[in-house]
Amino acid sequence: MNEALQVLVNSLTAREMQVFKYIGKGFSNPQIAKALCITISTVKAHVSNILAKLKVDNRSKAAVIATKIVETDPEIFSVEVVNS
Repeated sequence: MNEALQVLVNSLTAREMQVFKYIGKGFSNPQIAKALCITISTVKAHVSNILAKLKVDNRSKAAVIATKIVETDPEIFSVEVVNS
């Protein structure tokens, strides 16, 4: 991962990073909410913060960034999948 991208990702809070990992795995907001035991509204707030911090305008672009991270450092995105 390039240095500029690393700085952006490092700006995420711990909870935002958890949500970001699930976005990278293709989870929907309801699935993320269930997995993290938070409300869908809270997930939406985290997603908005993530998009702003990563300087992207949609979830798909955030997922692309997540994919780039996985390609360079797969362990950072080890997410325990919760069955929906």
